[in-house]
Amino acid sequence: MYGKRPVSSSADLALHQIGSKFDQHAHKAEIHGEKPIIDIPPMVPTFYELQAIIMLSDRVPFERIEAELDGGQDNRLAEFSF
Repeated sequence: MYGKRPVSSSADLALHQIGSKFDQHAHKAEIHGEKPIIDIPPMVPTFYELQAIIMLSDRVPFERIEAELDGGQDNRLAEFSF
């Protein structure tokens, strides 16, 4: 799994409070209400987006797929093999 763009504070417009409606984009206080602003501790990995690679065949090398991800190997959270 790969994390795209770390989020370090609830002030980030990508984060909504739990009561927000589904399929919302950037948080807007006038639409979604005020939200508390807190710093997110570094030991709690929080990202704007998570990406995952699920290999269904070996026709394309894993390294080639990984290289095309935004951020690539530098943003790897964990690797799972089954």
